[in-house]
Amino acid sequence: MLYDGYAYMFSQLIAQIHAGITPDVMGWFVTAITITYSVIGLPAQIYKNWKRKSLEGFSNILCVLVFFTFWGWFLYGIIQSDNYIIIANAPGAVAVTVLLFQMFLYRKNPVRISAGTSAKNTL
Repeated sequence: MLYDGYAYMFSQLIAQIHAGITPDVMGWFVTAITITYSVIGLPAQIYKNWKRKSLEGFSNILCVLVFFTFWGWFLYGIIQSDNYIIIANAPGAVAVTVLLFQMFLYRKNPVRISAGTSAKNTL
């Protein structure tokens, strides 16, 4: 259902582009998409991690990359005084900071394998 809503919004955007879309309309459109991702997708992952007290199946590399992406855009928006960029990336910057904190909070101690012991025996 969310996909249908985005498909409709995208089709309307294409129609507006042909009709002469303004930068404000485009700015608010991409801001809405980014905020939707930030307030639905990231909090769902935060809740899942908190509930399990684990980041099993979670990509640490992706978390770090998304952290730098959101914070980079947020700071760029501040430097450029661009409210669209600031508003769009602030929720994501906060949420991904929580995910990064969880990454350190819920990390597990690595399994140590001594000489002559197979990994199968230690698990």
